[in-house]
Amino acid sequence: MVIIGSLVLIIILLLGYILASPISIYFSFTFGDGFSGFASVKLFPFEHRFFRSTTRKAAWTKEVEIEHKKSRLEKGRKALNSAVEIFHIVVDELELLQNITINLLRLLRGILRSPDRYYLKISMAGGLGPPDLTGQLYGTILSVQPVLGSSFSLTYRPNYLAEEMSGQVVAGTVVRAYRLVSELLIFAWRLPKIRTIRLYQQLKKGG
Repeated sequence: MVIIGSLVLIIILLLGYILASPISIYFSFTFGDGFSGFASVKLFPFEHRFFRSTTRKAAWTKEVEIEHKKSRLEKGRKALNSAVEIFHIVVDELELLQNITINLLRLLRGILRSPDRYYLKISMAGGLGPPDLTGQLYGTILSVQPVLGSSFSLTYRPNYLAEEMSGQVVAGTVVRAYRLVSELLIFAWRLPKIRTIRLYQQLKKGG
C-alpha cells in the first residue's frame, strides 16, 4: 500500500512539474543558396528536434527540365481531381466547417495569449537586382525598425550589386504546458467530435 501511494505521489509530482515547467519552442530557417531549417521543443532538461531539412539548388539540364514539367503536369491533374472531390465534401459539410473554423480561431487566439515570452529575429543580406529596388527595400526596413517592439528584430545589410537575398529567420516562444493543455481541451470539448472525425476521413479519401 505504501509503495502504491508513493508511486501515485511521484506520478502526481511529475505531472505537476511537466504542466508548470516552461516549454521553449524554437524555429530557425536559413535561406540563400538553398534552404535549411529546424524546429525544436525543450522541456528542461529534454530537447527534441521535430525536423531538419536542407535543399540545394539543382543544376538544371534540358532532360531534367522536361521530366520536371511532366511531373508537374501529372501532379496538377491529380490535384485538380482531388480538389473537385474536396469541393463537393466542403459544400455538403459547410456548416460543420464553419463550426470548426470558428473554434480553430478561438484556439489560435488562446494560444497567442498563452506564451510568457516570445521573439522573432530576421536578418537579411544581399540585393534584389536593380539597385533602386534594393535601396527601396533598405529604406523601408529602416523606417520600420524604430516601431518594432523588444520582442522583434529586423536587420538588413544591402548589397547593391547582388541579385539574390540570403539570411536567417529565428522565432521562439516560452509557454507553460498547462496553458496549452487547457486551450486544447476547451477546443476538443467544443467540437462535434463524431462529425469531425467523419469529415476528416472523407477529406483524407478525397485528397
